[in-house]
Amino acid sequence: RAAPAAGDVVARIWTTQTWQIVHDITDSGAGGCDAIGFTPDGQYLIRVVDRVGSPGENLIVYGVGAWQPIWGLQIESFSPTALAVSPDGELAAIGGTYLRPLTDAEKLIKVIPQMKLEPQIRIVDMRQRKVVRVIQSEAMGPMAWSPDGTRIAVAGNQYVEIFDAHTGERLVHEKFPNSGGMTIRYTPDGRYLIESSANARGTGEGVEIWDGQRKNLLQKMPDNIWSLAVSRDGKYFATGDTGKTTIWQFK
Repeated sequence: RAAPAAGDVVARIWTTQTWQIVHDITDSGAGGCDAIGFTPDGQYLIRVVDRVGSPGENLIVYGVGAWQPIWGLQIESFSPTALAVSPDGELAAIGGTYLRPLTDAEKLIKVIPQMKLEPQIRIVDMRQRKVVRVIQSEAMGPMAWSPDGTRIAVAGNQYVEIFDAHTGERLVHEKFPNSGGMTIRYTPDGRYLIESSANARGTGEGVEIWDGQRKNLLQKMPDNIWSLAVSRDGKYFATGDTGKTTIWQFK
């Protein structure tokens, strides 16, 4: 949830065996839940939250089962919006915006001094419990870690970018001016990278299927797609538009 519900509930946990609610995570601080995800081993749940200028931890790690916070990080002047966990569970990529103060030179050309928003990806080492790398980006939105752990793809803010997860080098940079909302996913075997795009006018870029290195565009399907999901076995993917969900099968 982007903001707390009644009783300060920010996340709800269900069991997939009976679909019964097993726990509600609460937080009385500013913000709610901007992104959430489990580690691949299923031992931890990670929540990121934009504290909207208020003090408090932006990343919180919970133990699965007890659902109590184990540790957290407060990242100064950073507003997180997206989360992706590496395939080995050792790293977490947090996407968001850094509120950088203007330099003196920048203030001279501004009517009112203000903060400059910079899209960034913060890489958190889950063992060391600290940020170990900052990647500057123009894209801001959903992220996907390649199955081999070497790349991080991010889509949003009218851009798709891919970075080397170890060095931060930008490998792909492409602009989608007609996009309002974007989603990006790798298939579990790493063969394909799937991107989707939509906007409020219904004239998004649709779905593009690339090879895993994003060098060759294999298929393009025009549509206005707001959401995207890939099955665990990599045989199917689903696309979502207003009032419609479509299931596709890879050949």
